[in-house]
Amino acid sequence: MEEKMFGENEMELENAALKRRLAVLENYRDETERSRKGDKISGGVIGALLGALVALLVMIPLVFSLKSGEGQPSQGTTGDALTGIASDVDLKKLQNIFDYLDGYFLYDIDMDKVEDAMLHGLMTGLGDDYACYYNEEEFKELLESNEGKYYGIGVQVSQNLETMEITVTHVFRTSPALEAGMKEGDVIVGVAGQDIRQMPVDEVVGLIKGDEGSKVEIVVYRASTKENITLQVERRQVEQDFVYWEMLEDNVGYVQLIQFAGNAADQFEAALKDLNAQGMKGLVLDLRGNPGGLLDSVLDIAGQLLPGGVVLTIKSNYTKDQVHSVPASGFKTPLVVLVDGYSASASEVLSGAIQDYKVGTLVGTTTYGKGIVQQIIPLYDGTTGIKFTTSDYYTPNGRNIHGIGITPDVVVEYDPEKGEDNQLDRALEELKQKMK
Repeated sequence: MEEKMFGENEMELENAALKRRLAVLENYRDETERSRKGDKISGGVIGALLGALVALLVMIPLVFSLKSGEGQPSQGTTGDALTGIASDVDLKKLQNIFDYLDGYFLYDIDMDKVEDAMLHGLMTGLGDDYACYYNEEEFKELLESNEGKYYGIGVQVSQNLETMEITVTHVFRTSPALEAGMKEGDVIVGVAGQDIRQMPVDEVVGLIKGDEGSKVEIVVYRASTKENITLQVERRQVEQDFVYWEMLEDNVGYVQLIQFAGNAADQFEAALKDLNAQGMKGLVLDLRGNPGGLLDSVLDIAGQLLPGGVVLTIKSNYTKDQVHSVPASGFKTPLVVLVDGYSASASEVLSGAIQDYKVGTLVGTTTYGKGIVQQIIPLYDGTTGIKFTTSDYYTPNGRNIHGIGITPDVVVEYDPEKGEDNQLDRALEELKQKMK
């Protein structure tokens, strides 16, 4: 299951040492442009590509030192290991490969694509499921997604990393996907005529997004009817509504939090304000299908629910422990939180803190178990970036839930045969007991 990291999504690259190393990378890129002539591969291009690869590897440890506020990375850190990788690159083998391509390859070679593939491969080769390189188009889409605006179809998806299955976890209201008939729980199997069942989620999202007003064909498998359904969906600018709320019977407020991104914290505050104005006596917070998001967002929302204190502690190899706390919220309303196997990352930060402080009851199934944090780092050109795991985190009681998840206080498997939403029904039962 792929999901967005929570953490800072910008970094000021102003350190003088970093600028010197970035200048090296820029020189290599200039050499690449000068060397791209004809259909064959010149030795200059090879040197430029390999130089860019090595320069990127050298750059990563310095980014670590910037984050920790130090001038240079300390000995024995991940940075030393990556610098070692750079020195161990088998340049002779790569030269050998390019020689064969230069002599025998049938087709024209797009050197931009070759460089792009090398950088993608570098991050993939780290063995970090969440590490990736973003080219210009991918980085733009990532930033747009975090801001809550993009040209797409208006769905939230999650990917199971074992089966590679991509499931629609939410369809936004007033979205093109809803108008076309897409539903939560649909499994995406085809996009634009391609079978995507073994593709990474980022690639699938890239196929779905496109020019405003254009249409994309999406094939979904719907378990309820056991059939594949082909949908023609228009791409439009979509403003994500991260929070939905309504007042249920007996003055029970219901808030569904889709993702910790954009202005989710402001929307959550507006939801509480509106529900309180209607006389809310109990709250069901639905985090099912929420894949996480940004650290600032989850801290802002935690600050509206918790009694005050530590929300999480982040531990890494490159800086001191980072303890994130919030002041007392004053929230006293009985609370039940719905979670499931798609509740991940920032969702687990919030639900874990709620459980540790005993301010609410968790109902549903064990959460996904993502107890690590990724950092998105813009590269020197400002139009591309990288993401990789930088740290792990711990709940207020010191629990690390990575690979384990959070077990709800009340375990309830989803079973539509027991009602339209048997998990919500059980949450309401638990809440009404707390409201007595």
